[in-house]
Amino acid sequence: LDLLEWPRLFAALLERCASAYGRKAWKAAPFPDGHAAVDAHMADVQALRALLQRFGEAATDEEAPDVSAALARAYKGA
Repeated sequence: LDLLEWPRLFAALLERCASAYGRKAWKAAPFPDGHAAVDAHMADVQALRALLQRFGEAATDEEAPDVSAALARAYKGA
């Protein structure tokens, strides 16, 4: 990966992440692990594309608030 200048590419892509969620996800796992993970990721991308086509893009310069803790509590049913 050094031959491909991976550290520089990784940093450049990290800078282009539009949200804290994107940066966190990119740092945690920049590439899906295996075919099933790639398929699941592509399904997520297709679903997001469909939402954007249906409702339009939300254009904002403000970053969305971090609601991951609330989502984790809701997922656990707390």
